[in-house]
Amino acid sequence: MDNRTLCRYTEPFMYTSAFEAFMTSQSHAFTPTGGSLGSKNGLGVSVFGSYNLIPELAAVVRMIIMTRTPTARRMQKAISAIYVIAGLSWKV
Repeated sequence: MDNRTLCRYTEPFMYTSAFEAFMTSQSHAFTPTGGSLGSKNGLGVSVFGSYNLIPELAAVVRMIIMTRTPTARRMQKAISAIYVIAGLSWKV
């Protein structure tokens, strides 16, 4: 199950910026070793945007911060990650 919220602002032919918040839940019944494993819950935010350098070329960037919390007894640590993606978009 996923829940997402998106907020976006666009200035035509200039830039676009957006913010996304999401929450996810994934349930498991068993592990390959036969033990039981509870559900995993995740929470995250993403900020992304693009800026037109010239009409044919835009710089794009996205940053994602997320945390996934397993509920199994042997997995006591939450798993966190930060991803940054950047690039150029050439429009033909």
